[in-house]
Amino acid sequence: MAGKRRSVFAEQRYALAKRNTESALAKIINTAEGHKALDLPAGHQSYRILLQQAQKEIVKLQNKATKLGLDAPDYSLVAAKVPQLKSLEDMAKGTVTPQVGLPAKIVGGGIAGMLIATIITIIIAYCHDLYVVLTHLSWLPK
Repeated sequence: MAGKRRSVFAEQRYALAKRNTESALAKIINTAEGHKALDLPAGHQSYRILLQQAQKEIVKLQNKATKLGLDAPDYSLVAAKVPQLKSLEDMAKGTVTPQVGLPAKIVGGGIAGMLIATIITIIIAYCHDLYVVLTHLSWLPK
């Protein structure tokens, strides 16, 4: 084997560090998606902090790989494998392309509004029918 001999122990420790990094990146990306869902504007400080945390996690993984004598992943390689990192970078820099179509909140609100209107219409129709029946019964001779 050319280069440094890799021990099973070192590879297992690296796999554990990699899994921890993936977990931390998933939490950071989920937090960023939550901010985005709450309409936090692009370029907000929160996105920059999350991006810094993601970069620190990747640097920690690189340091761990170097310490174990393994090939360290490059940031660009990790960013290419995780497209949400690119989205986070865009949100941190404030360079987000506008979305085409209606936002999900408007569409969801429209569907919920239609559902509520339908339910109210059914209730009114039922009450009207009940009123007609009761009115008709009150005219009957006793």
